[in-house]
Amino acid sequence: MRRPRGAALAAAALWCAGTLPALAAEAKGSFDLDGDGVAENVTAAGKGGRVDVTVENASGRRLGRLRAPSPASADMIALAAGDQGSAGALLEVEVMGGGETCRSFWRLRASGFDRVPLRDGAAEIPDCDREGWSGTWLRPEGSVASVYRRERERDLGGRRHAVTQVFSWTGFALERDPGAGAASIDGMPIPRWPASEMFPLDVLPRLPEAFDFEPLRTSPRLLLEAEPDVGGFRARWKDGDGEIVLPIRSASVGEEGLRLEASEGDGAASLFVVVHSGLPVEVTVQGLGKRFDRVYVPVTRRRSDRVVLYPTAEEDVAREILPGTWSGMAGGRVVIEPASGGPARVAVDGHAYRVSIREAPPGTDVALIPTEGSGQAWGIDLRTETGFVRAPAQCSADAPGGPLRCKTTAPPGELFRRVGARLNR
Repeated sequence: MRRPRGAALAAAALWCAGTLPALAAEAKGSFDLDGDGVAENVTAAGKGGRVDVTVENASGRRLGRLRAPSPASADMIALAAGDQGSAGALLEVEVMGGGETCRSFWRLRASGFDRVPLRDGAAEIPDCDREGWSGTWLRPEGSVASVYRRERERDLGGRRHAVTQVFSWTGFALERDPGAGAASIDGMPIPRWPASEMFPLDVLPRLPEAFDFEPLRTSPRLLLEAEPDVGGFRARWKDGDGEIVLPIRSASVGEEGLRLEASEGDGAASLFVVVHSGLPVEVTVQGLGKRFDRVYVPVTRRRSDRVVLYPTAEEDVAREILPGTWSGMAGGRVVIEPASGGPARVAVDGHAYRVSIREAPPGTDVALIPTEGSGQAWGIDLRTETGFVRAPAQCSADAPGGPLRCKTTAPPGELFRRVGARLNR
């Protein structure tokens, strides 16, 4: 089991809280698993693809037994534990063989062992893999509880990707801490920026006040794609004529913010990024020519206590502009609510739609496209903050899976006005 280097531990202000294992077909260790201040004796023995673990107290009485996940051949076994204070320590059983490593985590209870899953959000991380992860238990300075840190280095197309993840005990699982850990590519840190489209500063309308979305439909968009866990860090520009994708090759910090250099083949660009509260709020691009050399900003909304950054302009429309109850001048009534099931979704009178600006029919601002495969599409023409008209639309794609071309099939109908105050203000 590869353990982090001392320099890395010092940089993280952490010290080891577990016991470094001895690697063998059989492993033994002593850990205080129940938190009573007295260590229990743990023995793990492997035979073929089977690993049995027993725990006894100092008098030799068995307290628990478990069968740990194992590769088809258990060549080496390692035991470690992470102290959780008065709750006792969590037991880690690591089994290696045939290029595969299986890790499992356990908590000793009066009735035996409870399995402790390793989770990344809602996903449970598999016990066994061939991805080269190593792990160790660390105790943050000033804390009574240890955290579990795992790390990996690998080659990605000639570039070196390194990632570190940190997990904390929550009482039922070891949950990944999204704010801890780090990742790099060729030694360059990969930031944890959320995916967010950015638009040229000179064309991005103030969406609550300006309702001509034509500039958004035709202008370029910039997306900084930071994917720490998989080693991705690139800039993507796209407009109606296509897209350019350039990997980020280097990053440096200057007085004005972060400077990124992106290149691939004959394409190269410099990006000057202003970061606020850990988020990119302005990007100046140079090197791509008139088409894409712009100052870009994301779609944001100011709240009394924070700034909300939306991943797309469509998401802003779906969350900020359309939701509410709308009353028609001819007596109609429409209820629009934010919906789940995908990005930029709304429910209109109970029916699910996807909001699109690029696919809006000519003469309208946004298209509402049914997500259920059938139903009426609509073109929405936003007149003011509190009013819109809509027209039925028909949408079709030039190629399977391609963008839709929408056109209205009838003139706009009655004018709808908002009832009450706008939501999410």
